[in-house]
Amino acid sequence: MLTRVFEYFVENNELGPVAHQPKLTNFKGYYAQSTTSSTADDEFSVQHGIGRTPYLALQVLDLSDTTSKIVRLQVSRAADNQRVYFKSLDTAAAITLWLEG
Repeated sequence: MLTRVFEYFVENNELGPVAHQPKLTNFKGYYAQSTTSSTADDEFSVQHGIGRTPYLALQVLDLSDTTSKIVRLQVSRAADNQRVYFKSLDTAAAITLWLEG
């Protein structure tokens, strides 16, 4: 029985299409899109709109966008209920994050 429940869960859950700040389709998370700083290793922040402090950020690729890429990110300070903060050696790169909190 547990196997059937797990199979249903895996087959019927999805993150949903990539856009800025929508809730994921079936999971407790949100997308956020931004661009890294134009100066290497400078802090930049991403407004997330979740209304609480996220505890997880994962980069995702929008497969409909041929410029999508994974960049090097470093957390520069703790997230808060409005923004997440990063530094990157990759400059002016568009990023999409999956935030959970």
